[in-house]
Amino acid sequence: MKKLIIMMAVAAGVISAKAASVDWSVAGVAAQENYTVYLLTSLADKYESASAIASAAVDSATIVKSGRKYTTGDQTASGASITSTSMKDAYYVIVSSADATSYTYYKTDMSALVYDPDNQESSSGVFNSVDAATILSSGTTANYAAVPEPTSGLLMLLGVAGLALRRRRA
Repeated sequence: MKKLIIMMAVAAGVISAKAASVDWSVAGVAAQENYTVYLLTSLADKYESASAIASAAVDSATIVKSGRKYTTGDQTASGASITSTSMKDAYYVIVSSADATSYTYYKTDMSALVYDPDNQESSSGVFNSVDAATILSSGTTANYAAVPEPTSGLLMLLGVAGLALRRRRA
């Protein structure tokens, strides 16, 4: 009985692990080396930092020199947010700028490789590739949302209180 339960658990894990995946890559040039590319299933209004983008991403890669080419290499993204129904939505590719003060996002339609547990086979997926120059020239650039540090706000409050106290004594 224990062996049967263990086998069923392993089979359920394999089926859920192969729900869907997206094969993708980004090609670049020497000026875009070390840019980080993030793959997202949805886009927020604003991001505070690159780490906020990274936590929302389903996959990420860095553009590196490989032989004579600059590329992220072939990537495979999989996760709970990638399903056969989410494939109808567009995916976003975000490239973090070298100075890390802004990011560029580009809407692109991707096809996924979806596992069908009923037929024990995968539907054919398309390898999705985009050029970094296309992202940077056709995409929308946005700055990270400015978030004041708590110490800056505290110092400003202390300064206003000091001015009010000085005016009261005068």
